[in-house]
Amino acid sequence: KDLDRWAALAPTVPLAQAVGPSQLIAEAADVIRRSDNVTGLNEVLQSAVMANKIAEVIRSEGMPLTLCMLAAKHRRVDCLQRLLRELPAQETVSDALEDGCTALHLAAYSGSAGCVNLLLDAGADTSLVNRYAETPADCAA
Repeated sequence: KDLDRWAALAPTVPLAQAVGPSQLIAEAADVIRRSDNVTGLNEVLQSAVMANKIAEVIRSEGMPLTLCMLAAKHRRVDCLQRLLRELPAQETVSDALEDGCTALHLAAYSGSAGCVNLLLDAGADTSLVNRYAETPADCAA
């Protein structure tokens, strides 16, 4: 009888609610690392929305790189654009790694003019200096 009751309840609980933010972040990061696949990223973000965990996923809480940083590092212009639309830009573009690098530093290092432009349009701070005494502009040189 207990199995029948659980089977009846299973369809009413969305799978996304059973998944934690760290798993959703890992799935989104995997999509970004593989390619500039906005469709795949949208699927993960939709799961995060359904689970009411979108803010945690976009901020990538507990992870060394935010998803925006990861997209900038891997030159994923379309994915970065999609991520920036999800939350107010200041919440996603001002985060820095332990060495002081931001998504803008990583985009500049990678040579992605598209990512740099998106981050600048989103209000990324161009004056932040990393531990190597580099601004994002220095990283592009």
